[in-house]
Amino acid sequence: MGITRRRVLQAAALLPEIPSLGAAGKQFWESKEPAAWTPQDKDILLSDSPWAKQGVAQFDTGKRPVKPYEGIARPGGATPGANPGANNPTAAVSVPMGEKPPPPPTTDTGRDIKFAVLARWESAAPVQLAGGPSFAAELVKYHIIRLRGMPLLAASKTETVLARNQDILVAIERGSTLERKDTATPCARLFVGSGDAAQDLLLFFERSAKPITVNEKVITLECRFRPFHVSIKFPLKEMVYKGTLAL
Repeated sequence: MGITRRRVLQAAALLPEIPSLGAAGKQFWESKEPAAWTPQDKDILLSDSPWAKQGVAQFDTGKRPVKPYEGIARPGGATPGANPGANNPTAAVSVPMGEKPPPPPTTDTGRDIKFAVLARWESAAPVQLAGGPSFAAELVKYHIIRLRGMPLLAASKTETVLARNQDILVAIERGSTLERKDTATPCARLFVGSGDAAQDLLLFFERSAKPITVNEKVITLECRFRPFHVSIKFPLKEMVYKGTLAL
């Protein structure tokens, strides 16, 4: 017996309704108001979303040996940047960030040493709505990115994370940029977490007079601090919230 159009329609009527692919692929921040976001929703947005991307801080032991942080100012003396916070208002300082630190990063036992790093746009509206830290009004002129999992020395009984990592913090601040199609914006400020977030960093990049647009496709966070390098790409078309690019 042949299959007629009538039989196909009758069979289709017995099937459960299947949502369209467009509806199924819609993210919760597009379909739900922030008040309806669950703790699981917020955790996804803060740890694995267009505004929170995983990357790697990698130390390539196969390259020419380089003394870690060679050429970076050491504490003491009158060398600029040697003592962040001392007579230097732009140096790294400690600020509370309100989140527990991640588990200690694991390292690869092979050729390369790698640290898992999370980069998150703290200044983006969805991150703020999901529980990110609030910032003073005057900081609206910055894009603010949190880095978590960087290869920093933990605090000791006698020294804070800030004190133990002065050299590398200066290197990260000097070697971090937001790279667009035609320009690279240097890091203007670096703050170090305190308390439970003592090994988190906040990087501040001044917003350009020429706003970033979706048409630029990708913006990349680059951090170069010898002998490590972090590069994390953010597809701009995914970072749209309520019809507006949220950075």
